[in-house]
Amino acid sequence: MKKNEFVQKNLFGVCPFYTTQNLLLGKWILPILNELKDGVKRFNELKRIFDISHPVLTQQLKLLEHEGFIRREIFPEVPPRVEYSLTEIGKNFQPVLNLMANFGKSYNDLKNLGESPIYTTQNLLLGKWILPILNELNGGTKRFNELKRTFGISHSVLAKQLKFLENEGLINRKVYPEIPPRVEYSLTEIGKSFQPVLDSIEIWGKNFIEYLKGRDKID
Repeated sequence: MKKNEFVQKNLFGVCPFYTTQNLLLGKWILPILNELKDGVKRFNELKRIFDISHPVLTQQLKLLEHEGFIRREIFPEVPPRVEYSLTEIGKNFQPVLNLMANFGKSYNDLKNLGESPIYTTQNLLLGKWILPILNELNGGTKRFNELKRTFGISHSVLAKQLKFLENEGLINRKVYPEIPPRVEYSLTEIGKSFQPVLDSIEIWGKNFIEYLKGRDKID
């Protein structure tokens, strides 16, 4: 990813990692997509499966529908029957989803967690800059100020995202006894194992950006 792509005001629809990241900010996005890969589901089926409130599920489904991942069909019945299924965009995301599930399983094994692998990965991707940071560090060790310049974000936002990734064991932080202190970040072994997911996201993200451009022309 070229650095000048990050300093633009709106990276959605420009950077595949930032674009994909912003599609995954909802807590239930990946679990919903994972559930729909097995076929059509009614609203109440999804509500029972995830045991979440009506407003939360509605909001997540609307987001996925708006971005072209899923379609919603209402049947003229009393009471009305509402069903959700994956679009071609949603189906094309399945290779990414499968790799995320594999990563989540490895992460669970390492941390002795009993969570569903897809939930684990979702919870690791709730920060707005998580994927861009992991992708940048995939190219090697970076200083804090290097990352700050690359992404064009505030000190506090970057520090918060890096602290989260460090706490979750995905990155290392090394402070050198210099004046001013030099702080460097690198991927841990589990962080490096996320690379296949990043590679898949880059391919899917670029295709999704082309889809967005075509949709915008139609709109």
